[in-house]
Amino acid sequence: MENGPIPLKYEPAQSDRSDAKICDFIPALDSKLLPWKKTDTVQFEVAKKKWLREDSNGGRVWLLAILPHYDGGVSMIQPYNEESYALVGYCDIGDYRFAKEHYGYCPSFSTTPRHQTDDGGLFFVRVDRDLSKVGTVLSYLG
Repeated sequence: MENGPIPLKYEPAQSDRSDAKICDFIPALDSKLLPWKKTDTVQFEVAKKKWLREDSNGGRVWLLAILPHYDGGVSMIQPYNEESYALVGYCDIGDYRFAKEHYGYCPSFSTTPRHQTDDGGLFFVRVDRDLSKVGTVLSYLG
């Protein structure tokens, strides 16, 4: 991710590594220019997301804004790896309060507890596959 006023760009070094995956370089985008869109999953239909990057294998990075008074209602089965970072606000995941400056990791095929928040929050999220496919996130009543 960028940090500061200098934009990131690829520049060849005097001696590049032959095994470097330069074709997979994902340039930084100005997130202020990107539109907010609806989420693709039933559990977060009241949230908004802003796509930041997409990998060649379908993995994606986005900002997720969960609106106040959100209640997912049920647990979720996540058949994908997810990393997240809370930028502001919070979301209670079961008994755990995922709040500002917390990091989260959810391995593939985990059952995550019910998600709730009264105040809402903004989260940076990265997953390893395309979540727009039907059945990628499953509700779990149990």
